Amino acid sequence: MQGNRTFVKRLVVLLVGIAVLVVGYYLPEPEGLTPGGKMTIVILVYLFLMWSFDVMPKWVSAFTGIIILPFVGAADSLNAVYSGFVNSTFFFLLAVFGIATMVHKSDLPSKLMYFFIERFGDNSRKLMFAFGATTWVLSAFMSDLASCAIVAGIAAALAKDFDLPKSFTKCLMIVIPLSSMTGGISMPISSATNATIMQKLEMTTGEHISFLQWTAAGLPVGILAFVSVLMLTLFILKPEDLSARTIDALKERYAVSMKLSSYDKKVIAIIGVMLVLWVSGSWVKVFDTTFVALLGLVFIFLPGVDMITWEDYKKETPFDLVLLIGALFSLTTAMVDTGALDWIMNATLMGFGSWNVYVFYLVMSTLLVCIRGVLPGGPLLVAMVTPTVIAMGAAFEMPTMLLLITLSVWGQVSALVPFVDGQWLMTYTYGYFDARDLLKVGIPWSIAFVALLAIIMPPLGSFAHLFAV
Repeated sequence: MQGNRTFVKRLVVLLVGIAVLVVGYYLPEPEGLTPGGKMTIVILVYLFLMWSFDVMPKWVSAFTGIIILPFVGAADSLNAVYSGFVNSTFFFLLAVFGIATMVHKSDLPSKLMYFFIERFGDNSRKLMFAFGATTWVLSAFMSDLASCAIVAGIAAALAKDFDLPKSFTKCLMIVIPLSSMTGGISMPISSATNATIMQKLEMTTGEHISFLQWTAAGLPVGILAFVSVLMLTLFILKPEDLSARTIDALKERYAVSMKLSSYDKKVIAIIGVMLVLWVSGSWVKVFDTTFVALLGLVFIFLPGVDMITWEDYKKETPFDLVLLIGALFSLTTAMVDTGALDWIMNATLMGFGSWNVYVFYLVMSTLLVCIRGVLPGGPLLVAMVTPTVIAMGAAFEMPTMLLLITLSVWGQVSALVPFVDGQWLMTYTYGYFDARDLLKVGIPWSIAFVALLAIIMPPLGSFAHLFAV
């Protein structure tokens, strides 16, 4: 019965989406908007419907949207659509997921967890930090989804096997996803969202952001986001302390030798060399983010190195996300070429010219928070709004890095609805917290962090530009 209702709902939404396309095609264009620009916006509305109600896999829905483009005057040809699909971000993601697979295959995540538990496991707050910090560190070098999956799996096993206080498990299941999201802010390699932002900037303005330039601003903001959201969550939810017996059992469960295996040492060495090359890319242009990532991917597959196998890679790589982001680039390329983004920018900027720059920044950030709160996936949001936000910020002479890190923060941190992102679903489905619990944390933190970013990002953004290529 439930399956029939789901089928009927999906079919109804699909028919509504088709109706939106047909009606949109025959509607007159708003003043200043070309027919092709109008249709890219109509297709975007159609895709929002498909994504919001899971009519099809998100990447399949995106494909249905982009193949329509040339037939409604929004692209010159299907070849133009195809050419917009593959870009440096596409290759960057394929490479980074290989590196993440290598890290996941090592014992480093377990060692990191044990390190924190051994030193901070005396009470619930310190243990909460242990779980959060482990997730954050992993997220800085792996996909947010993968890091959340690793630690959430450990947390779920603990909740099942040990008699943990309800307030503790509630807090833990909220801290883990938020830690993975804030960890993704730190470096260009930390998330697909960051790679998408950088690529859209280069496509829109031609400006290239170096690894060190991003990290100079992203790392401190990522740390601040993690610490602030952890402290606020602990303050609001007040987890009970664990018994000494439970703490001892946890240490016994995760007692591992801190001695590094040969595989662990190789992982550290490979990532260390890649970090050096990424940082040197600030001065040696050939070592850009994507090129170094691809070098690393090739190296870990070389005979004699064999850090991962093709089966390992296939299992750990979310190809659906890679395909979705490629489709989004085709769509946003069409939005730029047809003038749709310029039209949206002009419509949005109407009346903004007389605003104070800080007021504009607060309004922009608040809008991003609200949109991301209901939109599944950071890459979806930033692929669509990055060109417009960059143009609007330029009108106020705002530092580029200020805008990019702001997009990264609110493109990744979704702290309002616990059934939007995969990270939330990994913990929400266990039933230890509900939507109201998240709102108690998410609303005040989002408000406070919007205001905090408005204060710290201008000087931090200017500092990051000292490392520009």
